[in-house]
Amino acid sequence: MASKVKADPAVRAGLNDLVLEVGRIEIEIDQAEALMQKRIDAIRAECAPRIEALAHQHQVASDAATAFASEHRAELMGPKRKSVRVVCGTVSHRQQPPRMDLLSGWTWRRVLEQLLRRLPTFVRTVQEPDREALLAAAKGGDVDASGLGAVGLRLGGGEERWDVKPDHQSVRDEITKRG
Repeated sequence: MASKVKADPAVRAGLNDLVLEVGRIEIEIDQAEALMQKRIDAIRAECAPRIEALAHQHQVASDAATAFASEHRAELMGPKRKSVRVVCGTVSHRQQPPRMDLLSGWTWRRVLEQLLRRLPTFVRTVQEPDREALLAAAKGGDVDASGLGAVGLRLGGGEERWDVKPDHQSVRDEITKRG
């Protein structure tokens, strides 16, 4: 069990004042972010209906342009071109590469199970470094710095780190008490 250290009251008070300041600033940041988010939410709510209507109009217009270009592909692009430039922009098409899509009711986990049973050559085996074992070996002296360096690694971390976590309610109470 760790023994208690009795710090000088002035030292504890000094640290408390610093933690109080950190907490006060955190509270102000939280309040400013809350106000900002409230304003953003109000603007978003105000603009959302117009944006949704425009997005729908955009989709309808894009679909019409795509259908028109597809219908008139020979006149617009010939046999080899994949795009056509007009005064107001460019219309292009690309052939998407084939891909694997899940059948209705299937999940990738279920597909994997079936592949393992029926087509195991199509299942990947991922190889990755065992970081925990490397760290243990480095700490235990089984692998030295040159051995780690030879494989592109070095032992890092291990530095002392301090965290200041004010209790916001106590900070508010202290600010109120001090006036």
